[in-house]
Amino acid sequence: MRLKEAIDLFLAHMESIGRSQATLRSYRQRTRYFYNYLADRFNCDVYLEDITTPDVEDYLGHMYSRGLTPATRKSALAVARTLFNYCQRRGHRSDNPAACVEAVKLEQKERVFLEEAEVMALADNASTPLMRSVFLFLYYTGLRISECLNLTLGDIDLDQGIIRVRHGKGGKSRLVPVSKSLRPVLVDHLTRRPATGTDRFFATRTGGLCRAHVDKCLKKAAQKTGLGKKVSPHILRHSFASQLVKKQVNIVNIQKLLGHASLKTTSIYTHTSLEDLVSSVNRL
Repeated sequence: MRLKEAIDLFLAHMESIGRSQATLRSYRQRTRYFYNYLADRFNCDVYLEDITTPDVEDYLGHMYSRGLTPATRKSALAVARTLFNYCQRRGHRSDNPAACVEAVKLEQKERVFLEEAEVMALADNASTPLMRSVFLFLYYTGLRISECLNLTLGDIDLDQGIIRVRHGKGGKSRLVPVSKSLRPVLVDHLTRRPATGTDRFFATRTGGLCRAHVDKCLKKAAQKTGLGKKVSPHILRHSFASQLVKKQVNIVNIQKLLGHASLKTTSIYTHTSLEDLVSSVNRL
């Protein structure tokens, strides 16, 4: 079987089992790069059964030589493994040449997060009341930007104090409570929300918001405040989780609020400050 045919079958299968659009875009991009690399290297059509473990290793080495980040290379290897796992299950080849390739190691860095006062400063410098509401919503809920912008009017029940996230990462749904700090933000937003043809909760007169616009507005607000920190919608999610950890909220509850499949993912938010370290050594 030609590799291109196998990739087409793989992508169709991933779509049929409900993988998110973001995941499908990543699979399409990674498999296209992989195919193009092998086609250029072999200078001919690529057959699935001809691909070896050294080919996959050389592909990652090629990415390294081009200066691509460890995270990008790790993602490329994960997609290759998933592709060959699918082919192996379907009987298109007997083994997975990517299975024994050494994992790409990522440098463990503590995540950047904002203090509550810094988030309030961003909100106060938002370009519009709508953007102010979005900034505070992201901080008070920890939702991913895609989850936030896909919310409809019916997904937020202020009477019950519940936000229904219907299409989270991996297609999973969850409930997130409306905090006492968030409630007045949502009430104010609804009084200002314009008449529009969309049912998106956050919308302008012409329709829903896009993530690029929110990101741009957030960076402009950060410049106005002179924050001096990297700021993005995802940083507000980090900040939500980090502040809950600092306030000693149970990490399992934080995991559920964030919609993480693994507690290991949530544990990256357990920052250690210099003050904590000083306090620790002074106990000796």
